[in-house]
Amino acid sequence: SFFLVRQFLSIFEKVIKKIPIVKTIYNSAKQMTVSFVEQFSSNHTRSIVIVPFPHDNIYTMGLLLGKIRLPDGQEYYRIFIPTTPNISVGILQFYPADKIFKCPITMEQAIEIIVSSGASIPGKLSEEPIKK
Repeated sequence: SFFLVRQFLSIFEKVIKKIPIVKTIYNSAKQMTVSFVEQFSSNHTRSIVIVPFPHDNIYTMGLLLGKIRLPDGQEYYRIFIPTTPNISVGILQFYPADKIFKCPITMEQAIEIIVSSGASIPGKLSEEPIKK
């Protein structure tokens, strides 16, 4: 079945690449997605999180990159917040553990949600507090 899916995708790409405007948009989106996945999926400890941004009453999806100790002596988590539709560009923010909620979805699901500007988000996302 994987062979059939691969063949279908190959044919789909060939058709898309023959349509002038669609070809440009498709190639750009594909390149950004591949770049983003390669950049962030190399480390298996990274995960998708939900954090308050741009302030405490509004939330967004981000990528947990690791920890950092800032000059105040406190340990914070580094969160990359990608922008829509170009997910390879974004904002790096530092959050304490109590402001971060782990979202158990795959990288591919997160990319789909972000690139679609939230149009493909499920009705409910589960979350769990981040472990210190």
